[in-house]
Amino acid sequence: MESAWPVTYSIDSSDHLTQVNEAFTAFADDNEGGTLSPDQVVGRLLWDFLTDETTKSLYRDMVQRVRRRSMPVRFKFRCDAPDLKRLLAMEIDRGEGDTVQFTITSVLEERVLSAARSAIRMSESGALLTICGWCKRVPLASGEWGEIEEAVDELGLFHSGSTLQLSHGMCPMCYDAVMGMIDDPEVGASGTVTLGGLGAT
Repeated sequence: MESAWPVTYSIDSSDHLTQVNEAFTAFADDNEGGTLSPDQVVGRLLWDFLTDETTKSLYRDMVQRVRRRSMPVRFKFRCDAPDLKRLLAMEIDRGEGDTVQFTITSVLEERVLSAARSAIRMSESGALLTICGWCKRVPLASGEWGEIEEAVDELGLFHSGSTLQLSHGMCPMCYDAVMGMIDDPEVGASGTVTLGGLGAT
């Protein structure tokens, strides 16, 4: 199934999902999230779908800011699929009544046929590799964060004979950028912040 755009979903005042569109379920399926029907999603807490505590906390802060200031938050972020590098745009804004509406659109997609990406899939065994859930970069030995492809030699990925288990986290650059959006409503509403990129700004 191929994702359609935009992906939209809404939450009520207690952060329970009240609506998801068909593109939401296609998007989950394309990203190895399994097939999710609206019946399986609507009524559940949004936070049930976020596993990284830092990401969950930052999204909560953004939602609260939208509710308090009635100003949208807009940013671009990486959300790769198994065979795609993908830059998406997120808008979080007030919806009907007391709802908050999330809208995700595709900015840029780049098909990849990378042995590194196919070797680094979620698995139940193998070494643990942290990947930023926002820009899709991984930590390198130098302390910098880089693309998965950059890390292949450094990690000895093909020498170990096993796959790596991914752990989602957040790199320092993305953390600082998101905190800047939360702290400055003008920056958050501008849509100028990009977390990870594919050459688009």
